[in-house]
Amino acid sequence: MNYIREAITQQHIGEEAIALRRHLHAHPDLSEQEFPTMELVCEHLDAAGIPYKRNVAESGVVGLIKGAFPGPVIALRADMDALPIQEDHPDAPYCSKTAGVMHACGHDAHTAILFGNGKAAPVHARIPCMAPPSFYSSRQRRPLAAQRA
Repeated sequence: MNYIREAITQQHIGEEAIALRRHLHAHPDLSEQEFPTMELVCEHLDAAGIPYKRNVAESGVVGLIKGAFPGPVIALRADMDALPIQEDHPDAPYCSKTAGVMHACGHDAHTAILFGNGKAAPVHARIPCMAPPSFYSSRQRRPLAAQRA
């Protein structure tokens, strides 16, 4: 497992995940309006060389890490939507800049952690990394698992 620690340290994945989480926290998107978040996730996936499909369930993303060996497929998932709540920590440098909207339930952290895991993942298996637009989307007609990348 030292290769994971080395990858995280050498590639500065922890710092990148923290910066991504803070950016997402400062720029939250409500459910079914996550298009700016989707674009940011796609930019990070592009930079990491991880192939993906955008606009899954309209504003979601599915990345796929293709391993060097055949084997089982595991999926990692994180929601990206925020809640219609006013943040009451205006002194934090990463405080929501969108009035009445904030990441109060941790989806900003979930998305950043998913990205960090995707970058640090050992490439022994196929790993779909899904960032759906919201947990319960009124526009989502079929389960995300059925919408393969």
